[in-house]
Amino acid sequence: MKTFSYTLAALLLFALAGCGNEKKAQEAEQVQLRSELMVVHDEVMPMMGELTSLAGQLKQTLQADSTLAPDVRAQMETAVAQMTEAEEGMMDWMANFKQPENLRAEMDHKAIMAYLSEEKDKISEVGVQIKSGIETGKALVAAAGNRK
Repeated sequence: MKTFSYTLAALLLFALAGCGNEKKAQEAEQVQLRSELMVVHDEVMPMMGELTSLAGQLKQTLQADSTLAPDVRAQMETAVAQMTEAEEGMMDWMANFKQPENLRAEMDHKAIMAYLSEEKDKISEVGVQIKSGIETGKALVAAAGNRK
């Protein structure tokens, strides 16, 4: 009977150790996906200043130049709106993003991975909006500068 108890105890220890390794592997997988999405964030976050500056320049041109053709004015207004949306998208994403370690008590591994994947898609879309806004803003600011 003692041998059976020791064998059972040993099996339980191995099972618990195996569960710990699986949990660590899952956490490592979560950290890896979080790192991937943060690469996107860290690439586009420094661009926010340029985006804001270009939007400000366009707003100033819209206010100061009453001779803008209606189509040019509409392009600038649309660009400012898109740039504002991109900026708000970044701020919303940062305010709402939850770290994996804060989700583990309420979500299983599969749900955390789905959440992180969705967040990666969201921040990637914000990145596209920021880059597009900068590109459009630069072109419109340059065109406005050439008119003077």
